[in-house]
Amino acid sequence: MRGKNLDAFALGYFAVWNPKTQKWVFTPPGSADTPSADRLADIFEQKKSAIVLIRDGPTEKDAKPIGSGFVVSNTGLILTNRHVIEGAPQGKVLVQFSDGTKVAGKVRKEHGTYDLACVELIGRAPDLNVLEFAGNAAKAGTQAMAIGHPRGSEWSFVGMRISSIRQKEGGTAYIQLDGSVNGGMSGGPLLDVDGRVLGVIEAKFVGKNIEGLGLAVPGAVAKKFMEEILQGK
Repeated sequence: MRGKNLDAFALGYFAVWNPKTQKWVFTPPGSADTPSADRLADIFEQKKSAIVLIRDGPTEKDAKPIGSGFVVSNTGLILTNRHVIEGAPQGKVLVQFSDGTKVAGKVRKEHGTYDLACVELIGRAPDLNVLEFAGNAAKAGTQAMAIGHPRGSEWSFVGMRISSIRQKEGGTAYIQLDGSVNGGMSGGPLLDVDGRVLGVIEAKFVGKNIEGLGLAVPGAVAKKFMEEILQGK
């Protein structure tokens, strides 16, 4: 964010942080089935400390933002995209939390098929807020929200619905979203309206007559990947 300003569509709401009142100001979409503005703001505030900004280097000097990630274990494991950390020198990154704390990290493992990677913190971290995976698989029509760092705007969120669950070439599954995601949100979580992880934001699909649809790795795939790491596989 720029200061404490946040401009984002949150499940159809246009949300702006008012620094004087210290409250979110929402323009409602007029949809009866949309969660309340207060509910959306609560989810964001509760979960943003689990979302991290990943920089391409072990030290703050010259370390540029390269993507998002989120905490999945109190042992200091961060889930992100493989393409986010591909350019990190010797697999070393700098992980920044929402309170400004910066901790060195290293790439622990990359998924062989999906665009997923795990980063392990190697420095002292703040008390970690761990995100939980949703028990149910994502379904078409499910309301969701993504938190990340689009185009350098730190800790922003955008609301959308799941359009479908599709298959890529080779048979891998992915979640198609009805809204676009911007560069910098890759690796951030796709959350349900209870703040649980439905997927991992992967990319923006752009083509002829397409404004830019968001894609995400299914949460079930990401959860299995992390479970294997925790089991030492």
